[in-house]
Amino acid sequence: MQYFLLFTSSTFLHWGFALWITNPSLQGHGISINNADFLPDNWTIITSSRDNTTLLWNTNTGQEIRHFNHTSNVNNAVFSPNGQKILICSGDNTTRLWSADTGQEILRFAGYSENVTRGTFSPDGQRILTRSRDGTAILWDTDTGQEIHRLSGHSDSVRSVAFSPDGQSILTGSGGYGGDNTARLWDTNTGQAIRHFKHPSNVNSVAFSPDGQSVLTGSDDGSARLWDANTGELLWTSPVPFWNPSTWNGVDILVFLLLVFLFGFFPTTKLFDPGRQLYLRKPNPYIHLYDIPEVEKWLPPEE
Repeated sequence: MQYFLLFTSSTFLHWGFALWITNPSLQGHGISINNADFLPDNWTIITSSRDNTTLLWNTNTGQEIRHFNHTSNVNNAVFSPNGQKILICSGDNTTRLWSADTGQEILRFAGYSENVTRGTFSPDGQRILTRSRDGTAILWDTDTGQEIHRLSGHSDSVRSVAFSPDGQSILTGSGGYGGDNTARLWDTNTGQAIRHFKHPSNVNSVAFSPDGQSVLTGSDDGSARLWDANTGELLWTSPVPFWNPSTWNGVDILVFLLLVFLFGFFPTTKLFDPGRQLYLRKPNPYIHLYDIPEVEKWLPPEE
């Protein structure tokens, strides 16, 4: 049996893939749930909420096992790779490490001036990476709680962090009113920036490929971009929906109205601009913007 988690408002649902049935609903948080994670054994779930609590659950019975309290909303809670520890990040500007077995606080990481929004363990569980709205990400020693490196260089909030599969590199994504809009690659051992990857808008999500040779970034501009981790070369950009608000300005709207007018008189219109193709067709009109090599093989056949 495989499982997935679905949460909405303050109710948490646990589903089984194979049977497609709902297991016991997990009800215990007072307000909305921000995050959820599975213990590697698949029988334990952790949830974090804006009600300042993190709850540990038994997936078979739906019963609460343990309760963790913070003094502000809990943004993120994750298990260590071996499932023995829990990392909890909170709006009280702290990150705390807890024992999953006893519920006792092990360490407290306090080095931020603003909300700590997310945290993650290194693949070997020996280090912790946290991010904050103050524009920094901090690497910590899991055993001592000491700060190893402070990754400073973003001019806006750090919105996403990730370790490479071998733990030797770190990826951060940033965005905000300062116009940073970059993802940055860092050396885990030295804390030095290696290179950056630029988007035209906020970078909200970052990830490494399983082999660590590529990085993927997701942005408010509606696109995901694949980059070569070793050279910084842009390898691929996902299609951007024509209706994405970030792609529109006053000129775009006028051009679109012109296209709508032309579309009423021509069964098929094809327009080209550098690196993109715009298709308008009948009898089922739709518009797509593509920026992918050999995208033609995905298009419907000519009428």
